[in-house]
This record gives sequence, structure tokens and C-alpha cells, in this order.
Amino acid sequence: MNSEIKKIEDKIWSLLRENRQEKVSKTIIRRKLSRQGFKSSDIEDALNRVWKERRGTQRIQKIDTPKSIPTNFYLSEKDRMRLSDESYLALQRLHFFQMITPLDRILLLEWIEQIPGRITLEKLVEIVELALGPRYSYEVMKMIIGVAIGDESVFM
Repeated sequence: MNSEIKKIEDKIWSLLRENRQEKVSKTIIRRKLSRQGFKSSDIEDALNRVWKERRGTQRIQKIDTPKSIPTNFYLSEKDRMRLSDESYLALQRLHFFQMITPLDRILLLEWIEQIPGRITLEKLVEIVELALGPRYSYEVMKMIIGVAIGDESVFM
């Protein structure tokens, strides 16, 4: 192998390392190296060798995203003040673990508005049973209530 080609290969690898965040095309590399005075045939040979090696070392970037991403959990200040900390956290858990649909959430908030006074965790569990009980099976309701109260056996 020609020492000139080896020198060009080293320069190409250093260019690729310097510009990891950006996509560096062969054209840009050719332009930079030809400005440094290298012969175009040597540049092509070096590029082909580096590109062959590079294909084997490139990582395939696969992003695993959930099928649906829960939206932000928001309650008006008036509704938030009526909920105890435990019941607010229970609603957050139900939302973020996607145990309830957006329609279920609206239904629960409407039931909460109808109950006078402060909503404790026990009252919230009763509301969940009344509002969602007819819509889901016993096993699903058991899971929903387990997530709401933070039962660790559900998460294992």
C-alpha cells in the first residue's frame, strides 16, 4: 500500500472523528483533501477503503419510542387544591402509567367536581370504582386501583 494513501486515510479518519455530530459526505472530504494537494486518484482509493471499514463500524441508531406518549398532566388550581397530595399523586400515576384513557380522566374529574369537600385517597378510590367500574372488568379495575394506591406488587 502506498504511504501517501495511508496518510490520506489517516486524515479522513481524523476528519470523521472531528465531525461526529455532523454528516460528512465524500464530496466535502474530497474537496478538503484536494486543497491540501493530494492526487484525486489517491483520494478515491483512500475514501473507498475508509468507507468499506466504516460500514462495519457504524452503529445503527434505533430509537425505541412508545406507541403513544402521555400528555402533560394538568389540573386547574381550584381542582388541585381540593385534592390531597396522595390523591393527586394517584391521579398522576394513573395518567403516566396510561391506566386511564383521556376520556376516563375527564370522567373522573367530572365526578371529583360533584363531590363536596376535600378529596382524599379513599374518596378517590371510591370515585374510580364508581366512574370506571362499569367500563372495565374486575381484573383491570384491580390493576387500576393498585396503580392508584401505589401497590408495589402491581409494578413487579
